[in-house]
Amino acid sequence: MEKKYIIGIDGGGTKTLALVCDLECNILAEVKSRASNPCVVGKEKSANIIVHLIQKCCRAIKCNSSQIAMIVAGLAGAGRPSEQKEMKKKILEIARKRNMKLKNIIIESDVRIALEGAFIGSAGILVICGTGSIVCAKDPTGRIYRAGGWGRLISDEGSGYALGKEAFHIISRHLDGFTQKTRLIRLFKERLKLKNQDDIIKALYQDGFDMASVAPLVIESAASGDKISKNILIKSCNELMELIRIVNQKLSIRRKQNQRLPLAFCGSLVDNENLYSRLIRSAIRKKFKSIEIKKPLLPPAMGAVMLAKKILNSAKNN
Repeated sequence: MEKKYIIGIDGGGTKTLALVCDLECNILAEVKSRASNPCVVGKEKSANIIVHLIQKCCRAIKCNSSQIAMIVAGLAGAGRPSEQKEMKKKILEIARKRNMKLKNIIIESDVRIALEGAFIGSAGILVICGTGSIVCAKDPTGRIYRAGGWGRLISDEGSGYALGKEAFHIISRHLDGFTQKTRLIRLFKERLKLKNQDDIIKALYQDGFDMASVAPLVIESAASGDKISKNILIKSCNELMELIRIVNQKLSIRRKQNQRLPLAFCGSLVDNENLYSRLIRSAIRKKFKSIEIKKPLLPPAMGAVMLAKKILNSAKNN
């Protein structure tokens, strides 16, 4: 009898990670690839990246694609059922062209697999804060709640994109003669080579400059004592607290009295120790006594594996 395997995929806007496991969720191989967010690279390219990654996973453990019992891919930019259905269709079409036999593949959002991994299926609140932001939670009955995650064109409160946009706003106001000096001006000139209006407009509107890449400079500037930069962090922190408040309020309806829920972080801005992450943690401890900050139990890719295992078990029981 052929051995069967599970693949869990965490597909983001900067990189994609796949874990190949046996049916007991023991990791056998880890495979990496480039960004697979369909909103960033396009649906066709995203599907090709995922299929190529699955092929690399099979080669890593020397198995056939028919031996993969379940694949769960959590993709940034695929949060809605219609997008998930379309991505699954494209992936299966490409797989068939490559003579791959993929029996079961589920497309989920990156948020869903991160939530699953953070609390291994139990109740909790997850704050994702990197390029974008969203706060999501699961109650003891398995019901999912969320606030934010509307994307940068509407609102990405507290995110790297939000910090970068605010910094550019401050710099533009300074160049127009409205605001006082800030250390950000020097950092923009020295690190980003953005010295004037022409440089900034070209970078943003012609060269596809990554707005979120400015966030570390804002944090660095604030940590050095720059008041304007620190005000950007405080404003963004407060906006993130509002998302947490809304989700916590939704959860309180189904939570036992005096029950404390774990809250975990995921994302480049909050995973690492820095002034911004400290401000966020401090604000949570002051504002939400019913919340306890915890480290995620498992990474998102492992959350995808756990979800795949759960789906397989459910299918067996039915």
